[in-house]
Amino acid sequence: GRTHGVRPSSFLSLYNVVVGLSSSALLPLLGAIVDHTHHRLLLGRISAVAYCAAIFPMIFLSQSTWFAVAILLIVNAFVGWIHTGMAFAYLPEMSNDRKVMERLNASFTSVQFGTGVVFILLV
Repeated sequence: GRTHGVRPSSFLSLYNVVVGLSSSALLPLLGAIVDHTHHRLLLGRISAVAYCAAIFPMIFLSQSTWFAVAILLIVNAFVGWIHTGMAFAYLPEMSNDRKVMERLNASFTSVQFGTGVVFILLV
């Protein structure tokens, strides 16, 4: 059977295609805005708020709201890529010293994976 015109077994593939195409089409434009304008901080703030706003309704996931939550998941994935780009754009400005950058990147990666492990253990 189909639901909303999509077979449930095809939903994950469709999700990946939509996120991939929208990201490949729009992220270069956003990258140019970040690299060539002074709006990087503003875009980072907007993407952080949009990311949180798109995640919040997911706590209301139920049998009757799954499709709306699925659409928000697509938006959230795209906004997440935007926010990741904004965060990485700031890395080179943190220090000119290679050793300091290595320590910072190692710290950031450790925190990222550590929080992922905590999340997996809690869920």
